[in-house]
Amino acid sequence: MVAGFGRSRVCPARRRETDAVHGTGKRRATSGIERRWQLRPAAVQPPKVTLAEWLRIAEVRLTQAGVASPRLEAQILAATILGVDRSSILVRGPEEVDLAWELVERRIEGEPLAYITGWREFRSSRFQVGPGCLIPRQETEELVELALATLPDDPLTIADVGSGSGCLGISLALERPCWRIACIDLSWEAIDWTNRNRRAIAPGQVGLVRSDLL
Repeated sequence: MVAGFGRSRVCPARRRETDAVHGTGKRRATSGIERRWQLRPAAVQPPKVTLAEWLRIAEVRLTQAGVASPRLEAQILAATILGVDRSSILVRGPEEVDLAWELVERRIEGEPLAYITGWREFRSSRFQVGPGCLIPRQETEELVELALATLPDDPLTIADVGSGSGCLGISLALERPCWRIACIDLSWEAIDWTNRNRRAIAPGQVGLVRSDLL
């Protein structure tokens, strides 16, 4: 206090800082930058559970999300996380597992299961799939069967137009090595998926063309 000027006045922001230092219980004001860089509390990690418990919880959550085959998909997701076949999941013991829930959350949010796992089985072959190509469907297998039943087993040239993953043309190439198969698509993403699959499943048997049709 300065003589002749009465009681001194302190800036409110300064008073909050002073109160914080002297332990008066008032909170010191923080700037926007300080608030932005404050550390958040660490996320609480879920406790470990047995694989059977994880599958049960995943199945319930997928059921609530409207997934058509929640038990099967829970098993597939668990197998994907553990890097094993689904058959291995069915015979695992009661040991505790530390499985994340990220893949289950993605499925609950509507992402296709094949995009999450990165593959879809088609006529006993595992085709890589992901955003940018359509997921092989069971109905397409019937088209393969129809082509095999109606077309002669002689040298032919077959065009798989709009090949996507390449499941149709590659499957025909496996069944009829004497046929010349050309997979055609306009999308670079689809071309990439077809190329991955032809190299993995039928190397040297399938041609690849980027075109808007024929």
